[in-house]
Amino acid sequence: MKKRRKRDRRMRAARTAFIRGMVATGVLAVTDAGGRSLSRAEVRRALKAGIAVAGGTMVAEALERDEPVRAMLALAGGIAAAMAVDGLLQATDREQEQESDGKEEIG
Repeated sequence: MKKRRKRDRRMRAARTAFIRGMVATGVLAVTDAGGRSLSRAEVRRALKAGIAVAGGTMVAEALERDEPVRAMLALAGGIAAAMAVDGLLQATDREQEQESDGKEEIG
């Protein structure tokens, strides 16, 4: 039961850090954009910033508890998550480009 509580606390901390990073980057992007809609690149940056802040938070917490293996796993997980999000968004971009190219050829 104790392990589950610790894991739940860590998951809450990671979620909170992700939201903080994503929202902070999104707010900065909106203010830089002067209120216009955000581009896909800006949304991608906000998502990746949220992942980076969450990963960094988890690494820092693990190091504070003197758990270097957990810190390395958190670092690797953060890198993998950022790369996965980037890969998924790039695949979506390619699909949308192909769809728009196909529409242009038909029309």
